[in-house]
Amino acid sequence: MRVGFIVAEYNPLHNGHVKHIQKTKEELGCDAIVAVMSGDIVQRGELAIKDKYERAEWAIKAGCDMVVELPVEYVLGSAQIFANGAIKVIDYFDCEKYISFGSECGSIYVLEKINEMMATKENQDYIKEFMESGNTYAKANSLALEKYLENHGIDKSIADVIKEPNNILGIEYIKAINGLAITPHTIKREGSYNNSDDPENPSATTIREQIYNGGEVFSKVPMYVFNSLSHVQDNSEKLFSIIKYELSRKDNLDKIFGMNEGLHNRFLSFLSSSSTYEEFMQNVKTKRYTMTSLSRSLMCALLDNTYTFNEVMDLDIEYINVLAIKSSQRKLLSIIENNLVTKPSELEKLKQDKKIDAHLDEKASNLFKAINYNYDSHMRIVD
Repeated sequence: MRVGFIVAEYNPLHNGHVKHIQKTKEELGCDAIVAVMSGDIVQRGELAIKDKYERAEWAIKAGCDMVVELPVEYVLGSAQIFANGAIKVIDYFDCEKYISFGSECGSIYVLEKINEMMATKENQDYIKEFMESGNTYAKANSLALEKYLENHGIDKSIADVIKEPNNILGIEYIKAINGLAITPHTIKREGSYNNSDDPENPSATTIREQIYNGGEVFSKVPMYVFNSLSHVQDNSEKLFSIIKYELSRKDNLDKIFGMNEGLHNRFLSFLSSSSTYEEFMQNVKTKRYTMTSLSRSLMCALLDNTYTFNEVMDLDIEYINVLAIKSSQRKLLSIIENNLVTKPSELEKLKQDKKIDAHLDEKASNLFKAINYNYDSHMRIVD
């Protein structure tokens, strides 16, 4: 069986996502499409706009055949950790595997060649050098590649490729595959992520902003998504209330994933003097820390995520949580070579048998339910 895998968040699912699913089917000729999707917390360090099961149902209606969850410890990491976790999940499927992702450059050849150059010892030494000078990992990568290209007489403009977010993630997927039986495939990303007026190539970020501010999103998402977004609201202030309570009572903030170089002290110093979530984040933000990295660190604190980078990279996937499946494709469950979870009783049984832990994903779901709404944790079967 040939299966195409798409790693996604669908926060919310929009017309561009539907196009990607359709193009993946057309270009790969797959027997099935499986989405590996972030759960109730997404990579930006935010609670998802709707729960993971409803978003998984959207994906099935858009053309996917099954949706499984990407564990939250990978979701809240860098692009490297995120991609590593996704590839680990995909590798547990017994089939002919392809991973299809969008990219700004639209060329697997280019991304693979850049990955080869970035993996050289020379380039890695440059990255270390630029990070020691105070640059972020992303900036150090870009500067290092420019220096490598210049030293080898290669056009430095090639380094512009790794300044685009989907190109960066695509390279990380290729790096994470590292000899596994997974074939990368890319589809050129059309339009701009900052263009909120293009219904054919929308941005999930701008769509969320329009939803929260009462803007028009009807033309940017499928009808089944639009109909379920009517009562969505920005709950960042409710989240901030929990952040203030949790951070003030924790005595292990310095051990939390992402709390590097005394960042926990910076969070605590602005906790009482900030009256809103936005004000708090603006106060904490520096040139060294992006808003997204700060949001991830806060989420890790709320979940008590104390993994180190190396521990996350070395983790095994304990189980595959199936969020939704097309009724005619239930056979896909049989190709998963790992502990399988489709309902709460199965998760509890695995925990009682001490086969899994699952505490972070459970905490993520409980946080979502506390701030947004409750939901039933059963796999959805969609006709």
